Amino acid sequence: KGREILGDLEKMLELQRNIMLRVSDEAMYAGLFRLGVAEMVALTWLPALLAAVKRTFPRLVLEPSVNLTSALWTQMRNQRLDMIICPMMGEEPLNFSSSVLKVMSARWMCKPGLLPAPDIRGRHSLQAIQKQPLLTHSEGSRLYLEIAHSLQQAGVRFDKSIHCNSLIALAELATAGLGVTCLPEEYFNTYVQHGDLQIFQCNVGPAELEFRAIHRSDIVSERIAEIAHGVVEHQ
Repeated sequence: KGREILGDLEKMLELQRNIMLRVSDEAMYAGLFRLGVAEMVALTWLPALLAAVKRTFPRLVLEPSVNLTSALWTQMRNQRLDMIICPMMGEEPLNFSSSVLKVMSARWMCKPGLLPAPDIRGRHSLQAIQKQPLLTHSEGSRLYLEIAHSLQQAGVRFDKSIHCNSLIALAELATAGLGVTCLPEEYFNTYVQHGDLQIFQCNVGPAELEFRAIHRSDIVSERIAEIAHGVVEHQ
């Protein structure tokens, strides 16, 4: 019986939150907000987002967590999070509000000098790339799915691969010359500027990741999504 009325109770709580926020000042609203983000968000604009939310809701208790995209979606479906900021996972059924925050491009990278010289078009052959191990994000990430799909479409297979659930660790492995990898350019371009990594071109296209704010439709979540859009626009 409890499971049968769970949906009704959720609506009652949502209505209570909406009424409390409308009859009081945002600065007086108190409660817990559980925010889950992908690692790329944590590495870039999560600190600015948390600071902006605290300025609007100083009494709100924020509980951020960082995880793989697949795990974030599972937690959202199980109502263990109020909002997630991450890419979509395939044809994920969307029973929540959703809006695009930012599109990030990932580029192929490796240690300078690891690959032979490119051709006259500035591209490296797939044969040369396949001789190196592939350093890739864990299977629960959207980045892994995008890269795996691109490689499959091009008929490319790597004999050796190393999976890791940390983008920072992947960058460090690539810096050590242990293989080639595909990383979001926005953050890891600093590695390129410092000469630790180089971006290379090949016939397998890099991935694009569309980061979304996915949340419940209550007024607090909608307001925090608005704050997130403002933060990303100024980054």
